Amino acid sequence: MLRKKTAFFLIVSCILVLSVAIGAQLWDATFHPVHYTKTEPLESFIPREIPGWQCKDLPIAQTEELKGRVLDKLNLNDHLSRVYSKGNTEVILYVAYWEPLQMPVRQVGSHTPEVCWVLNGWECTEIRNNVFFPFQNGVLKSAEVRVLETQGNAQHVAYWHLIDGKVFKQNNKVGMWDRWNMLTDHFRFGLSQKPEQLFVRISANQPLESLWTDPGFQQLMEAVVIMSNLKVPDGEDPQDWTYRFII
Repeated sequence: MLRKKTAFFLIVSCILVLSVAIGAQLWDATFHPVHYTKTEPLESFIPREIPGWQCKDLPIAQTEELKGRVLDKLNLNDHLSRVYSKGNTEVILYVAYWEPLQMPVRQVGSHTPEVCWVLNGWECTEIRNNVFFPFQNGVLKSAEVRVLETQGNAQHVAYWHLIDGKVFKQNNKVGMWDRWNMLTDHFRFGLSQKPEQLFVRISANQPLESLWTDPGFQQLMEAVVIMSNLKVPDGEDPQDWTYRFII
């Protein structure tokens, strides 16, 4: 009798586990379908020639060995890194792209300047959250703005981590960790936690607001906005295009 009860319990348990697994897959396929929005290489969107400015590609790392390590860690599908200079002004554009099922959101979100740059010797001296830059009679989606300094060199940085057109934000201070990340991300982004993602970072050796009226910088920003769908649609609430902070 005991053996029959044990066998029955095991069979019921297996059926329940299998049902939950199938249900989870169906839920994931319904509410988090895999889709691709990027059809062209990143560099095809961004002009090299801007009147009055010089352009140079930047390596993602200084040596081939280090480049291999960085690319292996980031696990990205496409990236672009360029510096645009005009006189003493330098603007660096960095864009990274991950296809669906390529990289968990929380891992992409851990490579922000206040984490990676600080770990490499920079000091974060200013933090501004949820900054809406004006753009063509509207605003851009919510940016994170930082000032980072090292050895007398200050960089003014704005960045966006985009998922399905929305800006994803998390409080990524060095050493901070949220035990609920993996659970909440399952509901936000599906079982794999790997939606299509785009990371855009603009840094300059002077405040970005001081460059906003420069025609060349505006031309660059127009290309970035088109590439990343970064502008809030006219008439819509900018907050609707932002995921909440998770910490």
